[in-house]
Amino acid sequence: MRHIASTHILKTLALSETRGIARTHTAPIHWLSLDSIDSRYLLSGGADRSVHLLDLDANGDTKHMIKSMAQAACHDSAVSCVSWYAVDTGMFATSSYDGTVKVWDTNAMAVAASFDLNARVEMHAMSPTGAHALIAAATQAKSLRLGDLRTGAFAQELDIPMQMCVAWSPRDPFVLASGGQDGRVHLWDVRRADTHVSDFAAHTKCVNSLLFAEHGAQIASFGLDDKVSVWNVQDTAQQAVQMCRTSSQTDGSDLLFVPCEDRVVRVVDLAEGRIVAELHGHFDHPTCTAWRTGRMELYSGGSDSSVLVWTPAASQRLSAAQQAKRQDTWSDSD
Repeated sequence: MRHIASTHILKTLALSETRGIARTHTAPIHWLSLDSIDSRYLLSGGADRSVHLLDLDANGDTKHMIKSMAQAACHDSAVSCVSWYAVDTGMFATSSYDGTVKVWDTNAMAVAASFDLNARVEMHAMSPTGAHALIAAATQAKSLRLGDLRTGAFAQELDIPMQMCVAWSPRDPFVLASGGQDGRVHLWDVRRADTHVSDFAAHTKCVNSLLFAEHGAQIASFGLDDKVSVWNVQDTAQQAVQMCRTSSQTDGSDLLFVPCEDRVVRVVDLAEGRIVAELHGHFDHPTCTAWRTGRMELYSGGSDSSVLVWTPAASQRLSAAQQAKRQDTWSDSD
């Protein structure tokens, strides 16, 4: 597992004194997504039915307020999830409580394809490797459906009702995880005729988010039972971390940013199962986070309709050369 930063630096994270995000949403923000190619373009989607696109490098590194470079009123109800296509920032996807998943042309900010699921869409997911063109949608309907980005049509249905979250494995691109209202996590191999691989009782209440580790050998599940659990995918061995109700984003390392309902973003060391830092700044509970790889910046969105920027204390910040050297010396360990 690769650490995103040393723990003592993460303990110094605070609201940035030199960077900020202009308020663009008029209602709670539900999801943030940073592109995995340049880690430069940030998508935000929220309850105001809109999606916004921000260029985090638009004004260089001097003190500035980052403004939305493009926006669209994209759904008839709240946006539940936004995500970039892994290998091309020319495309992203949104899903909504209006029962649709839409695929967008970034340059035109126009819909290129739309999937109508006739049920509230809680979350969608595209492959983090770009190995295939499938997009999975978790809904409260009787099945989990996969759409094909190439054809704009549904390609497959998985016979499992009331799924609240989905995530593709970064190691085995055709392995999909889903979490349901019954607290169980399911693993699927969509290439097989018998697609269901395994399942395990992850939580005593609904599973509301899933996240694979970068190496794909572990998956973290988040539940409404106020727990984060980390699972070994092969043998389903579990490590539990007591936590708040949450959804989360991170870069696949073993340090996780968890937005909690008491208006705090907590930094959790998954290897040790402990909280290493708490970030206070939102006026209402935070809902989502995105870590900017290589820049040591954390972005958090909240029910207060704001996006906050967090950076290490000035004495702990690294130059670009120091960051590159540190990245070269990071080692992976299972």
